[in-house]
Amino acid sequence: AVNAYYRKHKTLDGCPHLSPEQLEKLKADMASSWYLGDKPFATWALSNNSAEIRRVKDRIKSLSQQKEIGFVGWEFDGGKVEANTEANRLQIFFEDKPDEATREALKSNGFRWSPKAGAWQRQLTSNAYYAADYVKAIAPLTGEKPTELQRAHIRQQKVAAQEQPEQEAPQDKDTFSIYQIKGGDETRDLRFEPYDRLTATGHRVDAKNYALVYSAELTPGTSLEDIYTRFNIDHPKDFKGHSLSVSDVVVLHQNGQDTAHYVDSLGYKEVPEFFKAQEKALIPDDLETGETIKTPRGTFYVTAMSREQMEAAGYGLHHQSDDGKYLIMGNGTQAFAIAAEQPENYLKAAEQTTEQNYNMIDGQINNTPTAAELEEKAKAGKQISLAEYAEALKAEKKQTEPEKKPSIRAQLKAAKEQTPKKQARQKTQDLERS
Repeated sequence: AVNAYYRKHKTLDGCPHLSPEQLEKLKADMASSWYLGDKPFATWALSNNSAEIRRVKDRIKSLSQQKEIGFVGWEFDGGKVEANTEANRLQIFFEDKPDEATREALKSNGFRWSPKAGAWQRQLTSNAYYAADYVKAIAPLTGEKPTELQRAHIRQQKVAAQEQPEQEAPQDKDTFSIYQIKGGDETRDLRFEPYDRLTATGHRVDAKNYALVYSAELTPGTSLEDIYTRFNIDHPKDFKGHSLSVSDVVVLHQNGQDTAHYVDSLGYKEVPEFFKAQEKALIPDDLETGETIKTPRGTFYVTAMSREQMEAAGYGLHHQSDDGKYLIMGNGTQAFAIAAEQPENYLKAAEQTTEQNYNMIDGQINNTPTAAELEEKAKAGKQISLAEYAEALKAEKKQTEPEKKPSIRAQLKAAKEQTPKKQARQKTQDLERS
């Protein structure tokens, strides 16, 4: 986490994962002449940590398998065999020292003498039982092979598990869970970002960008601040994430209810949107009308989606049909035809007289959002169009401007133009005689 912070900010100042003493020590080390690395912690140190983590995980997996299988021991003529799950060894104890032939048989099948345990042993696995089949000196007194004893033991365990009455469902306990942002370039800009800065860029706290790193019982009286302190100063041994930092999410499960809390630069911010599922995107295949359109470039299925919906689904304009009635839109893999003009809406004429701009003529009168509505939308974590916001500001400014009255000269000129001109008298013979 420290390397990731340094890679993003190019400095260790303000790193939430280091104490002031650790911060100063690291900065001094990096500034010294002998320091050859370009990051706070060298790759080899992290690699060693990763190897140890893998070793512990493998050990846990091995012990879990042993607990599920339940290995069995047996007695033989002159000794006994024990399945020591704690030491992870199949151990053979002889009453007397075995003869040379028996010792060679044990060695050739992977068993080794342990002076500390006082037994011949090898790792406790299913293969150990197959190896024991080939050592005649340790054959079970029952006359069965060690592998047959083990299979019978497993069958008995399964039968006992089926006969065991179902336990009552445990009570719903209060718990807390810690989620941290997944690795990868697509989430790099979301890490360690305060809530206000995150939402200002049009993003929201989306569960799909997070991974669960820890979950435990929530003891009575434990607060969010207690959780923050514990996961920065005294990590539990089984905690594998980085220290609790800005952009992490803590989910509290209390009294059967879940609440999500975003670790902000100061305290926490409750984020109910963490539980909201993403709206299902429209798929052109699901909205095919059954019609097909032929163009010089091929035949395309018609979908009922609009151009805006197609663009939102990742499709771009490819070409237009010869008659201009259809647009062919593709995404590089497949293409569909959509109507170039949407069906006439009976509200269109009414909209044209009431809408603030023609971009919003869609069958709903006066639905152009105001600047205030767009600002509230951005504060709620939703993305807005800057062009739409600029149009709203322009429209509000236009509405607040006082209407300009024409000047007196302009009014007189307009009145003069509207006054009908007198028709000229026509000359007649009578008029000429007079």
